[in-house]
Amino acid sequence: MKNHMKRSFARGRSGRSHGRTSGRTSLIDVLVAAELVLALRCVLYAIIPRGQPWMILLVEPLHGFTFAAMWCATVEYARQLAPPGTEAKMQALVNGLFFNVAMAAGSLIWGFLSQRPPDGLGFTRCFWLDAALVVAWLAVWRGGWEIALRRGWT
Repeated sequence: MKNHMKRSFARGRSGRSHGRTSGRTSLIDVLVAAELVLALRCVLYAIIPRGQPWMILLVEPLHGFTFAAMWCATVEYARQLAPPGTEAKMQALVNGLFFNVAMAAGSLIWGFLSQRPPDGLGFTRCFWLDAALVVAWLAVWRGGWEIALRRGWT
């Protein structure tokens, strides 16, 4: 089983290089783009003037790109990692992690942090913090991916 998982990680079931959506675009590139647009969304939310909440409507369409790109790439990535016959289990795992664990943890943390100071940071500071954390995580994740590629782990 261990060797099969290693092979599954390195290549999709079809024998193609792992992490490819087409000849030009990798799943990693799609995830990176989605994360960068998410960081941009957070910055745009942070700079919206307090007296003009309607401006959120100008930023919110970016959610369509960030969620769709992230979810499509994640689902395909999970499919490629799953051993043959376990694709549905892998999708259930990804679904559970995102919609249950991540949403619960994020809601709990955001609820405390977004309270007005002195009890929390407030919405504006939270969005700046989110943008910084997304970019920092992206740098760490992308760096780890590059190391894995150089060492031949993928």
